[in-house]
Amino acid sequence: MDSDFYAALGLPGAGVQVLQRDQRFVRFEIEEADVAMKIELTNDVPAHVGDIREDPVLGRIDSAANLLANKVTAVVDRGEPKDFADVWGLCCKLGLSLDDAITHARSKAAGVFPADLARALMGATQQDWALVRWANEGPSQDDFLQGLRTLGEKLILET
Repeated sequence: MDSDFYAALGLPGAGVQVLQRDQRFVRFEIEEADVAMKIELTNDVPAHVGDIREDPVLGRIDSAANLLANKVTAVVDRGEPKDFADVWGLCCKLGLSLDDAITHARSKAAGVFPADLARALMGATQQDWALVRWANEGPSQDDFLQGLRTLGEKLILET
């Protein structure tokens, strides 16, 4: 990345490390003065669920259904704690359908199978819960893990 990028961020002396780069995804970390921030950018495929809305402060905001479809593929592909937390919140708190999300995820990526997602969700651990930076208090560890297990079990039992 060039100096114009850093200047645009207001961080002309920052260090940037690319952590992962794929065809439609990049994750990088910007570090300055012992403060690090991870940033992920996704160039979504044409298949999209729901409407993008315009927020006066944040700009374009994706639909919750599209976010969940993307998170389904993320859980299967990388299974990071934040992905588990997002699926838990979108399904257990907002009540979005995991079955619908799998259908939508399949229009974005090949190889999304309910059994693989179930295995990943049911494999979430206490450590995953502990590593999530909850915006507020967050769920109890038991509620979080049980919610993910229940989502996974439903996928197995209803398939």
